[in-house]
Amino acid sequence: MNKAKLLQSILELHQAVKGGDMEKMYRCANELNALFEIEVPEPLDGFDAALMRFKMAEAIVAFHMAVGEPSQAGTLRNRITAHYQAVRKSKDYSVSQKHELKEILKRIKDMIPSLRSVATKLDRNTEEYKRSAFIIRALDWFSELHGMLPLEGLGYLKPFNVSTLLSTLPLDMPKSQVVEEMTKYCYDKGGSLAPRSLQKHYDVGGRQSKHLYVIGNGFDRYHGAESGYMSFRRYLYRKSPQTVGYFDLYFGSRSLERSFSTPVGWFWCMQPYEYRHNEYGLRYPVTTWSRSNLWRDFETYLSELNREKVFDMLDMQLPRVDEDDDDFSYAQYYAPLDEITDAVMFCTFEMKYHFHRWINTLHYAKGFRKKMLDIDKDAIFLNFNYTLFLESEYGIPAEQICYIHGCRKDKFGSLVLGHHSDDQETFERWKHKNRNRRRYRHVQKDKKGRYFRNDKLAYLAFFHENDWTGNWRLPIRYYAVEAAEERLEKYYDANFKNTRKIIDANMGFFDSLDSIEKITIIGCSLGAVDMDYYKQLRCSVKDDVLWEFSYHSPEDEKRIDKFFRELNIDTGCVSTFRM
Repeated sequence: MNKAKLLQSILELHQAVKGGDMEKMYRCANELNALFEIEVPEPLDGFDAALMRFKMAEAIVAFHMAVGEPSQAGTLRNRITAHYQAVRKSKDYSVSQKHELKEILKRIKDMIPSLRSVATKLDRNTEEYKRSAFIIRALDWFSELHGMLPLEGLGYLKPFNVSTLLSTLPLDMPKSQVVEEMTKYCYDKGGSLAPRSLQKHYDVGGRQSKHLYVIGNGFDRYHGAESGYMSFRRYLYRKSPQTVGYFDLYFGSRSLERSFSTPVGWFWCMQPYEYRHNEYGLRYPVTTWSRSNLWRDFETYLSELNREKVFDMLDMQLPRVDEDDDDFSYAQYYAPLDEITDAVMFCTFEMKYHFHRWINTLHYAKGFRKKMLDIDKDAIFLNFNYTLFLESEYGIPAEQICYIHGCRKDKFGSLVLGHHSDDQETFERWKHKNRNRRRYRHVQKDKKGRYFRNDKLAYLAFFHENDWTGNWRLPIRYYAVEAAEERLEKYYDANFKNTRKIIDANMGFFDSLDSIEKITIIGCSLGAVDMDYYKQLRCSVKDDVLWEFSYHSPEDEKRIDKFFRELNIDTGCVSTFRM
C-alpha cells in the first residue's frame, strides 16, 4: 500500500474543496476513489488500511458537502460509523489507534456544522457573497413558485447550469421575474416547463369561448366504457399478476398485509395463475377491503406504500450473518433487496405501461348514441380523461381540448398517473403514532428474558437516532436499511403527481378563461388528488361565473356541496343535473 500516494491524493481533494473549483473537485474525487480501490482492497485489514479509509472518507464527505450532496455525505458517515464500531470491538487495535480513528470520525460528523460556520464568517458586504446569496435564494424561489420540493427543484435545474444565467441578473430583481427568466432559460435548453408567454391559448375559431366543460371519468362511464380502476385491475392481473400482487400486499392500511406470515406464502401468491391454479389449486387471495377500497380509490392509495411491511418482509429474508463469516454470500444480501427493487419497478414503470395499453382498449358500449349529451360545440374543454371520445364521438376539435394528464396518443408511459399526497407529513404522523410501540423500543427482551439492543430493520429505518447506541454486531443490516430506503424513495419520486408543475406547464389554458361565463363539470369525483386544478380554475374565472355539476348518487351531491364550500363559491351560482 502506497501511503504517500494516498495521502497526496487526499490532500489534493481537500485543497480542491477549499479552492471551490468544481471541475477540479470532481476530478480529484474520482482519482482518489480509483486509487483507493487499487491500493486498499481490504479497507479494514490492519490499522494502516483503516486509517487511510477514514482519512479518505473525511475528504469525500467534505467534497459531497461542497457540491451540495448532503445525503451522500450522510451515507458515507454512517458506513464509517459502522466501521469504527467494528474497530472499537476488535482486539487487533491499540487504545491510541482507536482514539485516532475516533477523532477522524468526530471530524466527519462535525463536517456539516463546520462548513456552515465558515460560511457565516464570510464578509457579507462583498459582491461575491451577495451574488452567492442571490443564487441560493433564486433556487428556493424556483421550487416555491413551481410547487416543487426543494430537492425536486434542484434536480430539475441541475442539467441546465442555471447559475450562468443567475450570475447576469440584477440582485434586486423581483422574485417573480427571476423565476420567469429561469423558466425561459430552462425551456430554451429543452426543459418541460414552458413560460406562459409561449404556451398555447385555447379559443374557438379565434374567438374567446364563454363556456367551459370539465370532463372526468364519469363521462366515459356514463357512455358504457369500463374505465373504472377495478376494470384496470382485471386487465392488469391478466397481463402482469406480479404488479397486482405487489400492490395488494404493500399498499393501503389493510389490504393483504396480514395474509402471509412467511415469505413462502408470498412466494406462492406471486406465481403465474396457471401454475398456482392448475398445478396446485391455489387461489390468489383478494380481501373485501382491497376490492371495495384499495382499487376503487387507486390514485389515492398510490401514496400509501406500507414501508413497515416492506422492511418486515426484508427482515424475514435477510440472513443474520456478518460479512466476515465463512458462509456469508453477497447473493444472500442482494436477493431480498432486489425483491424491493422489483416491487418499485412493477408499481411504477410496469403499471404505467400497462395503464396506457389498457386505455387503448376502452370503448363505449353498444347503443351509446341514444344517451349522448347535448354538448356545446363552441366551448373549450378541460379533460381529465385519457381517451379521445370527445373528438371521435362528439366531434370536438382537438384545439379546443386541454388534456391535462395526457391522452392515449401520447408516448407510452408518459400519461400522468400518481398520487398528490404529502408523503413526509403522512410519514411523520405514522412515526408519532407508533414511536411508543413495544417493537420499536431501543431495548428488547428475548424469549429467555435477556435484554438486547433492537436491530430490526423497521426500527433501524424509522426510529433509530443515535449511532453510538446501536447494535453493531451485524453492520451489514445498517447498509441494507440505507439501500432499501434509496429504492423506496425512487418509487415516491416516480409516482408523485406534481400538480403545481402540471398547472405551470398549462397556464396558457387557464389564461384563456377570463371570458368564461359558465362552467359545466361532468363525471368528476372532485377528490383531493385534483383539488389544485380546481383552485387554479377558481382563481382564473370571474366570481359571478355559473357552476353546473352532474351527479349520479346522493354521495355525489354531498361531494358537490363540500366542493363549492371549500372553494368559496356562492350557492346562488351553483346548479346540478342528474346523469
